[in-house]
Amino acid sequence: CPLDFFVSLYNKEFLSELSHDELDRALKSLKRNKAISADEVSSNIIIDCYESQRDILYKVLRLYKEYLFNKECSRIN
Repeated sequence: CPLDFFVSLYNKEFLSELSHDELDRALKSLKRNKAISADEVSSNIIIDCYESQRDILYKVLRLYKEYLFNKECSRIN
């Protein structure tokens, strides 16, 4: 799934801060014209709008990372 490339950043260092450089590297690993997966987000959409929406995508992914962290913490507790 296209977002898996971004989410994989969190799997490596879940508690580390997400940087714009990491996001840029993840975007460069996306392939065009791949089938839409469970998240229903086409990689073409992310690639095409990345430059104009980079800061928004960064903020959304940081919030998603916080959500995953809080979800994991509540599961442990």
